[in-house]
Amino acid sequence: MTLGEAARSENKPKEEFAYDLVIEEEGIQAFIVFWPTPEEENEKTLSRTSNHPKMMVASDGVYDCPHPHPRGHGCFSRMLRKFVREQKTVSLEEAIYKMSGYPADRYRLRDRGKLGEGLPADVVVFNADTVADKSTFESPIQYPDGVPFVFVNGTLVINKGEPTADRPGQVLRRN
Repeated sequence: MTLGEAARSENKPKEEFAYDLVIEEEGIQAFIVFWPTPEEENEKTLSRTSNHPKMMVASDGVYDCPHPHPRGHGCFSRMLRKFVREQKTVSLEEAIYKMSGYPADRYRLRDRGKLGEGLPADVVVFNADTVADKSTFESPIQYPDGVPFVFVNGTLVINKGEPTADRPGQVLRRN
């Protein structure tokens, strides 16, 4: 449901409804605000910048809420589907670097973003021919297709496309 739809259901202006919601929910809610540009323009910008050498792929969404932004669950699989497989603006190797090695190097996480003996094993196993984002604004918590296994610190956290109970993640500090 959009903010406008919710406000109309309570016969309130959008702004008043939003303020009331923040107070009522004690700040525990999420709003997704769209840039005031047509979707077509947003897509052109993404396509034009996806292969820039300084562009890295990341998502900074809030995930611990009932209705997060869809890119939280779909950011990386969208890059692989849309820009690698469909538009071919980025090679598979470049995309993997933009999602792993480049951010690790940029933020000085020296033992991350690469595979090697003695390094933490953060590994996403995916099928390059089928990986696809499924998250939408209406249904944002959707795991991507084509990602059967994910390991964090060497521990299996996605098994055959389903999350396990293990949570081996940790706060990372520059090293």
